[in-house]
Amino acid sequence: MLKVSYLVPLYNKEDYIEECIDSILQEETENLEIEICVVDDGSLDHSLQVVQNRYGDDQRVKIASFLVNKGKNAACNKAFEMSTGDYICLFGADDVVVPGRTEKLLNVSLLDNKAVYGGLIAKDENLKEEYFRQYPKPQSLYSISMRNGLSGGCVIIPIDNCNGVFPIPENLKFEDWWVGYFLVKMDKVSILNEYVTYYRIGIQNDCGTYGGDPYSNVKKDYVRHLDYITELRKLFDNSFLDKSEDLRNSFLGQPVKNIFYFKNFDSISIKIILFKFFGAKRVYDFFYFFKKN
Repeated sequence: MLKVSYLVPLYNKEDYIEECIDSILQEETENLEIEICVVDDGSLDHSLQVVQNRYGDDQRVKIASFLVNKGKNAACNKAFEMSTGDYICLFGADDVVVPGRTEKLLNVSLLDNKAVYGGLIAKDENLKEEYFRQYPKPQSLYSISMRNGLSGGCVIIPIDNCNGVFPIPENLKFEDWWVGYFLVKMDKVSILNEYVTYYRIGIQNDCGTYGGDPYSNVKKDYVRHLDYITELRKLFDNSFLDKSEDLRNSFLGQPVKNIFYFKNFDSISIKIILFKFFGAKRVYDFFYFFKKN
């Protein structure tokens, strides 16, 4: 029997964590063992108590906690240390499993021993209003260096593909791009064009945004992407990261190494030129004006 370990970092999600865990436990079958490793990251609400009271006697749910908030990646790393599964799934404490997702992802992974990404359905905090649906896009080293196109909450990873992925640097504000980069570089990614995760988007989200000012949404992510690129440079010599860094710096009005990227001349190259000569705020205001009208 195969075992799949779900890693669930938990912070101030008392209203959602039971629905999350229950949806994962329902994935267990006669041929598939489910383990859930929950790490409370110093929650200020009753998240930890909810989990302890409801699942404290359930051997399928392992519970750990930090006395103070250490960040999502520290909780992910601790959950990974606790896990004993043949496969790993990263999962948000406020997200919900699409029934049957574990077995579907697992069946594809068994064919080539690769990590498998499925699609997500983004909804509001009550999981009633649907914002959008998104399948993962095939990634090259170039594309994954420019931006993350793989959602961490939609993946299953064979345990022997986790070398180097964990521990995730704790100074980073999110894990998706870090994990995706490693897997793509190792050529260990397959795509499943089926939806596997109901993804909540609300005010407590680390990354997800919907609506509002596009410029502010992009700026929020671009600022923290620079930390991600810095960490990758410590491990990999990849010229694509220069272009990725220049995109962020040009957006933020910082100096860049190069302005005209003719090799792989694409929308990223055009953005760098426009941001550098006109400023990102003006560029976004210009296109947003025409989009509204």
